Amino acid sequence: MHLAGDRDLIAPPAVHDAYAAAARSFGGGARVFTIPGDHRFEAVTPYKTAGGAVLNAIRAMLELPSFNP
Repeated sequence: MHLAGDRDLIAPPAVHDAYAAAARSFGGGARVFTIPGDHRFEAVTPYKTAGGAVLNAIRAMLELPSFNP
């Protein structure tokens, strides 16, 4: 799983897309989630909106229901 804000200048979404495509070409399972309006660290900050998106992406991959407090 690759999570990226669409405003991440260090590793923009295109980097994540290319990495996931390479993993899939070798039979790996890779998914990319792009979070609109976020930069680099919002996705790993639990109290930010993106943090909730990350938790729900993980839950979806584990086939668990979404968490919406």
